[in-house]
Amino acid sequence: MVKAEVSEVKKLYGIKDCTVDRIAGCYINAEKEILSTFSEHFLNKEENEIFKYLDIFKQGLSGKLGKELNTLSFPIGEGNKIGDNQAFLLKLHASGLKDKELLNVFWDRAREAYPLTENALFLLIHNVYDVPGRGNDHFKNMDASDEVYDYISFYICPVKLEDAGLAYNSKNRQFSCKDTRWCVQKPTYSFLFPSFEDRCSDADAITVYTKKTDGSMDNFTADFLGIMPSISPAEQKKMFQTVVEDAISSGGDDIDDTVQIMTGLHERMVESLEDDTADALETTLRVEEILSIAEESGMDSRMVEKLDDGIRNAFKDSPIRTENVINLKNVEFKSEDFVAKVSAELASRVKTDTIKGTRYLMIPLASDKGLDIEGVRVGRKV
Repeated sequence: MVKAEVSEVKKLYGIKDCTVDRIAGCYINAEKEILSTFSEHFLNKEENEIFKYLDIFKQGLSGKLGKELNTLSFPIGEGNKIGDNQAFLLKLHASGLKDKELLNVFWDRAREAYPLTENALFLLIHNVYDVPGRGNDHFKNMDASDEVYDYISFYICPVKLEDAGLAYNSKNRQFSCKDTRWCVQKPTYSFLFPSFEDRCSDADAITVYTKKTDGSMDNFTADFLGIMPSISPAEQKKMFQTVVEDAISSGGDDIDDTVQIMTGLHERMVESLEDDTADALETTLRVEEILSIAEESGMDSRMVEKLDDGIRNAFKDSPIRTENVINLKNVEFKSEDFVAKVSAELASRVKTDTIKGTRYLMIPLASDKGLDIEGVRVGRKV
C-alpha cells in the first residue's frame, strides 16, 4: 500500500462514510482466559460507541509506511499452494464474521500467540467498499467503479485499569469519588486483509500495523500469520551502523577522513528524500544507490566493496528505508567527553583540526543566531 491508499481506507471510518457492517470481539485477561465475546451488526451500536470504535479503526492505519505500517506477502508453498494461515483468513473473510465456530478458532489462535501478559480486547471488523473510479482529473467517478474491496481488519487493544480519584459530576455540580474501571486503549497491533494494492484487493498480501517498531511483535506475526515480518526499523538502524563502521574501519583510522565520509554520507542520503512523493517506494534505497552515495562521500574502493558485502549479507532482500537507518534532522557526534547534535544542513561543514597538539571538532556557529549554554544565552551575536 502507498500513502494515498492508506488514506482512502481511513476515510471509510468517518461517521458519514462508514460502511462497516459487522464487528466481533474477544476480551481476555492477563492469564489469556476469555472473559467475554460478542459478534453483531456494527451500526446497531450506540452512536457514541461507534465514534470510539471508529477512532480505534483509524489508529490501526496510522504511522509511517515502512516503519509502523508494512505490507507483507504470504509465503507460496509447493505447487503455488497457499499456506494454512492464509487459507484460514480467506475462510474467515468469506464468512463475513458470521460463523461462530470460525471466530472461536480465531480467538484461540490469537490469545495463544499473543506474547504479553495483560488484559486485551481483540476486535475484528468486516467491511465492503465500492471503490470509485478516477478520471484523468483524479476526481471520483462512481459510474466508472467496477471494483469492490471486501476485507476484514483485526485490532489488539490493551485494556488497563484506570486509577481511582475525584471526578466532576455535571448533574449535581460536585466532585465525587470515581471508581476504578477497565478502559480500552489505542491499538498496539492490527492488520488489514486482503491488502489494498493499486486500489484493488490483494489476498496474497496483508498490511500490518505495529505501534512499537522494536520487533517485540515479530514472533506474533510469524506464529499467528505465518509470515516472517520485515526487519524492524530499530534493527535496521543497528545493522546499517555496523556495516558502515566495518567498511570505514577497513580503510584506516584517520578521523579527518572519517568525519567527512560520515557527514557526506548522511547529507546525500537526506538529499535522496527531497523529491519524495506519496509513494512509499520513493524512500527506499537500493544497494547500488547506497554504494554510489558512499563513493561520492569519499569512500575508497576497498571501503565500498566492504560496504557492499556487509549490506547484502545483513539485509538480504529486505528494503532499506532511509528514515529507518539515519536521523533525518540531526547528526550526533559523540565521544567519552561530550555529545553534540548538529542539524543535518550544518553537518557537512563540521571539520576536525589540531591546535597545539590537541585534536578539536570544529562546529561552525551562525553569526546571527548566538549561542546557548545550559539554556542561558551567552551571546546575541558570534
